[in-house]
Amino acid sequence: MSMRIRSRGGRAHTATSLTCGHGRCTELRTRIQQITDGEYAAAKRDVDALRAELGQSPLPGLQATLEEKSQQYGHFLF
Repeated sequence: MSMRIRSRGGRAHTATSLTCGHGRCTELRTRIQQITDGEYAAAKRDVDALRAELGQSPLPGLQATLEEKSQQYGHFLF
């Protein structure tokens, strides 16, 4: 399923809902988990430590960010 959407700049884009076959979604979730547990985790720890020194709250995790974005655009991503 795809639809035309307009960005803030007014340009039209085609958005595709990622409701996919079970195997593809599982593959994507696995890859996201690998990224989250690997290099992303180390970088996030460093960024969150710096943010704490500045009195700022930690950033949300990668999965939470993906879920938030999917709700904003009305698509089920993961």
